[in-house]
Amino acid sequence: MPPPAGSIAVVPAYSSVLWRWQGSKDSLHIFLEPSLVERVAAESFELDPTRTVVPPLVGLNVPELRSAMLAVDAELRVGGVGGSLLVESLAKVLAVHLIRHITGPRRELASADGVLPRHKLRRVVEYIMENLGGSPTLEQMAAVAHLSPYHFARQFKAATGLPPHQYVITRRVERAQHLLRTDGRLGLAEVAFRSGFANQNHFCFQFKRIVGVTPGQFRSA
Repeated sequence: MPPPAGSIAVVPAYSSVLWRWQGSKDSLHIFLEPSLVERVAAESFELDPTRTVVPPLVGLNVPELRSAMLAVDAELRVGGVGGSLLVESLAKVLAVHLIRHITGPRRELASADGVLPRHKLRRVVEYIMENLGGSPTLEQMAAVAHLSPYHFARQFKAATGLPPHQYVITRRVERAQHLLRTDGRLGLAEVAFRSGFANQNHFCFQFKRIVGVTPGQFRSA
């Protein structure tokens, strides 16, 4: 029997459908976009999103999942101000409960204070060096590692000893040292530009802070 008119509400990343049969049995279906589940798997559980598969869950009875599904459906039906934002949050909660059920209650999540795995660190460092002349943001670097910015910043510092932004500055100073050694014709403003600094003053300040001497003194030595 087809669903009655008005029983389907759709928003960009999720939808709910209530099917009614004759009698007292109702069936609620929540459709989550794969991209949302993949994002939650990567950011909250640090799983490889390309390998996160939700198997068929026939006859599943998990109170947490049921509560989250009913909350999503209720908000979609009310459709109040800010409803789409609230539904997105509820959909993420539903994805968390779903992944928890799939991975099992004993799965140990990676600690926010853990060390960034070597393969992720290598990818992030490569990204930083390729974009050193620009302005790689914390969010961009975290995306390369498939982590939330918060977890990424803590794990990156544990792996390198430096917060991400300080690591970027250090690599820029190293590039400036190389330019000062190899090309004496470059002015300090050009060295600053090629190393990714916003201006010469900022370059000179960071250079002396890290190296201990000014760029001019380093070149003379």
